[in-house]
Amino acid sequence: MTSTLLNKSDLDKICIKLVKEISSASTTFSSLMSIQINLLQLFKNQMQIYKKYNYCDYEICYVLYITSVRLLQYTKSLTKSKNEDMYSQFKQTLSSKSNDFKIIESNLNLPHQYQERIGPKELLKLMKSSRVLLIDYRTRNSHSHNHIKFDNVINLQPKDIEALPNNATCQEIERLLDENELAIFKQRVYFEYIIVYDYKTGSGDKFNDILSNIDQINDRFQHLTTILMNNSNIKLYPIILSGGVLKWHDTFGDSSIESGNKPKIETKKETKKETETQHESSKYVTRFSDILNGNGVSKSNSQPKLVESNYIKPVVQGITPYDPTANKPSPKPIEKQLTPPISKPPLKPIEKLTTSSKSPSPITSQTTISSKKSNLLGGFTTGLTNLGNSCYMNSVIQCLAASPQLTSFFFPTVTESFSNHNYKQHINPNNKLGSKGKLTTSFVELLLNMFNNNGSSFSPSKFKRIMGGLSPNKQFITYDQQDCVEFLNFLLDSLHEDLNQVNLTPEEKKMITELTPEQEKGREILPIRLASTIEWERYLKLNFSIMVDYFQGQLLSQLKCLNCKFTSTTYNSFSILSLPIPEKLNRNKEVSLYDCIDEFVSTENQSPPFKYRLFGVANHFGNLTTGHYTSYVYKQSKSQWCYFDDSKITYNVSSSKILNKNAYCLFFQRI
Repeated sequence: MTSTLLNKSDLDKICIKLVKEISSASTTFSSLMSIQINLLQLFKNQMQIYKKYNYCDYEICYVLYITSVRLLQYTKSLTKSKNEDMYSQFKQTLSSKSNDFKIIESNLNLPHQYQERIGPKELLKLMKSSRVLLIDYRTRNSHSHNHIKFDNVINLQPKDIEALPNNATCQEIERLLDENELAIFKQRVYFEYIIVYDYKTGSGDKFNDILSNIDQINDRFQHLTTILMNNSNIKLYPIILSGGVLKWHDTFGDSSIESGNKPKIETKKETKKETETQHESSKYVTRFSDILNGNGVSKSNSQPKLVESNYIKPVVQGITPYDPTANKPSPKPIEKQLTPPISKPPLKPIEKLTTSSKSPSPITSQTTISSKKSNLLGGFTTGLTNLGNSCYMNSVIQCLAASPQLTSFFFPTVTESFSNHNYKQHINPNNKLGSKGKLTTSFVELLLNMFNNNGSSFSPSKFKRIMGGLSPNKQFITYDQQDCVEFLNFLLDSLHEDLNQVNLTPEEKKMITELTPEQEKGREILPIRLASTIEWERYLKLNFSIMVDYFQGQLLSQLKCLNCKFTSTTYNSFSILSLPIPEKLNRNKEVSLYDCIDEFVSTENQSPPFKYRLFGVANHFGNLTTGHYTSYVYKQSKSQWCYFDDSKITYNVSSSKILNKNAYCLFFQRI
């Protein structure tokens, strides 16, 4: 791309202009900090492209970073004592990107082809001098109504692209095209530039777009560009036409537009229509591999896509799925560990472990096991006897016994005498939520017997008796059928409580678990990665065990108001994810695990109008310890409110009495 390179002086002037516009529009600490966080995220998005493809839009990257630095200097004057921690944290975060910025700065004056966005005039030059493919990213009707007049143009509908998984490839896009478009798209590797446009995204100038995109960290083209770059030989990362087809028409007129119906664009009407279509066909999908990127630069092909929503489903942090077939690129693990690893203290002799089980070859203090630890822990194959509907337990134990981190923790060494168990020094006998080590000791004993009976089978009767007696309401001591996930939840939780190193008084726990309103507000304007790390560290002050380190992650759930943009975010730990199965219009198409994960982290959208009808009110009379309940219920068929006081019924009650000071629980129906 032959573009006029701007020098640092020109770019600095742009930064000064942006700072002036931002500071005049945003006068509070929180609003300025929010903008700086978004600017930094946009910078990180560019660095992701650079570290993956060895290029990015250097000019945009430079402006984003310097603008953020200058804004931080201005924000300092607005910082009060309650904001000092937040200011310092962001300053530190910004400083951590200084090495990335030096790379960008050193590349500024080098000839480069890629720009994140280009304007209509620059695109026209490209179309005359280079091989260019245009992708009209709108509905089929909008494309037919008007699109850029050009031979190499295809139409991809957002709803079709959004339905594809994030690891999809161009081959799956090919199935969406008609014969003529397919012939063009199959030549994609020969095009020097791929330009994507919609109706009117952007202003026509990439630097002005920074202001308009500050609240939209992830543009609506991100999922499409991710798929285009997956396993592809495309020469250059796709470029966005700033201002879309509307700006193109405004610049070059009717003659530049290919129209199926009208010779010109209906600007005002279509603006509304196209905006509605974009929101209708787009949704927020935080891809699973992107969640695992950490603060560093992503090395996966997955990118999140964001559109405003009133609810963002939980975001998952801290796990990497295992794909034995390796047909799909596995999400990369977190580059920067959020939770500190549990230190392994020096080994010391611990009391012997014996068993009274009558099963074959039980472990005794005299039993010896091979010193080849890795072969034993990773390769033993011991069956477990079904004690009567105990397959739910056996299957889970086999999986846990194959967890190398867990077995290595319980058996850090394998020697002539396999009776030294260093794990016992980690048991917390003072934890009221634990079993004082009974369940953990029994579990380790079971693992020992499984190791010793490699190649045969063993009866886990003793473990089941002890474990079942400790389960809630002795649920697992019976011989009834049970759910293996319920059992796994109980076992992981019990092992955690036995090994939890935290001993705090109720007052100390209260100080950790409860946040002040100011602290909650502060969390909301921090970068999510920073806020989640703080919350995870807070969680570790109450829960610190080997089970947390290897078997727990963090869920983020966020509510967002579409009007005032206020967000409310919660962070919770998890051990097991229950994934929904997405509905597929094509019943013949397989639903993959990736589809289920994407469905789990997708946005729950509601479309207006948001109207609800009150049809029931439960009232409470009395105080916190005693009282009486009555109810008002609207009977649709009678078109009247009725008052129910146990067996007594009052008909045709005035609607003015319904919302009263004793109203406790209100029932609404969406209409």
